[in-house]
Order: sequence, then C-alpha cells, then structure tokens
Amino acid sequence: MPRPKLSSTAVALYVVAALLAANLIATLARSDAPAILPAALAHHLQNLAIVQGIKSNELLKDSYDNLAKTYQGLGDYKKAYSYKQEEMKLKDTIYKEQSAKNYAEMEARYQNEKKQKEILLLQQNNKIANIQLLNQRLIKYFLLAGIAIILLVALFIYLQPLIAAFLGIVFQDEVLTARTMLGGALIFAGVYFALNLPRPPGLRRAAPAS
Repeated sequence: MPRPKLSSTAVALYVVAALLAANLIATLARSDAPAILPAALAHHLQNLAIVQGIKSNELLKDSYDNLAKTYQGLGDYKKAYSYKQEEMKLKDTIYKEQSAKNYAEMEARYQNEKKQKEILLLQQNNKIANIQLLNQRLIKYFLLAGIAIILLVALFIYLQPLIAAFLGIVFQDEVLTARTMLGGALIFAGVYFALNLPRPPGLRRAAPAS
C-alpha cells in the first residue's frame, strides 16, 4: 500500500518536532545517559535526510551541529570534525546570504528614497515654473489695463471740448455755431489721423505668411 504524500507544512512541522526531540536526546546523551547516543544518532541521521529534501540552510546547520556533537559523544572524532566543518560552511553561507539580502534591501530603500526626492524636486520645479508664468501673465494684464486707462483718460481730455459743447447744446440750449462745428470736426480729424498714422517699423506687426 503506497504511503500518503505529506504536505510541505506537515513536513516542516515534523522536522521541527524531530529536531527538538533530537536536541533533547543529544542533551541527555551528553549528560546522564551515554547509552542513548546510538538512538540519538539514528534520529539525527533521519532528520538530516528530511532536512536535505527541504533545502533549508538553517535546519541543515542545526542537523550538522547535532551530528557533530553526537559523534563526538560516541568518540568518532573524524565524523564529528567532518560535520562540524559542514556546519561552519553553512554558517558562512547563511551569513553571506543574509548580508546580500540586507544589502539588497538597503539598495532598494535608497533607490526608493532617491526616486521620491526626484519626484518632490520635479513637483517643486513645476510649482515654481507655474508661479513664474502666472506672475508674467499678471504683469502683462496690469500693463495692458494701465495702457487702456491712460488711453481712455487721454481720449477724454482730448475730446473734452467737444463733449462740453455737446452737453451745452443738449442741456443749456446753446446755439450750435459754425465755430463749434469746425472745432468738433478738427478734433475728430485729429483723432482719426492719430489712429491711422503709419506706425514705425519697430511697432508694425509682421504680415502673416501665406
């Protein structure tokens, strides 16, 4: 009858329980019960086979450590030394892997912070550019409004005699004389010629390209 296939979670729980039991057996073997060392060795070897299938460096390091201590208790110093070497190699591998992981995390955090600073700087530059553009537009609008006011005031002053004559005729029943009509005609003619005089070359608008 085929054995049921265990899930990875069940295997991991089994390995942890087996390692705890093996550590307890190894502790008893080193202290008060040297006769239990062969049983501890069998457990450690079984755990090693399972851990090698899981491919966990941390668990494998603990298995090597338990085997080294058990073989040392049995007096097999050659195998104890061999497993101790394997344990030290794994310690070095784990340290390098952890260091590489820490470096990768620091690099990722640095790149993320750098990108965030670049985004903030770009946003600040955009805000400054928008403010400068708004200021330029406001200055332009104020200049245009000032020029318009000046032109209206100048036009009012220039046409003031004609407006006064018109108001006198309407509200005070003054007689419209030839002199008044001539003065009005001269004022209109002056305004007309002022608006239609040829502009200097620097003020002329370029003709649109055909």
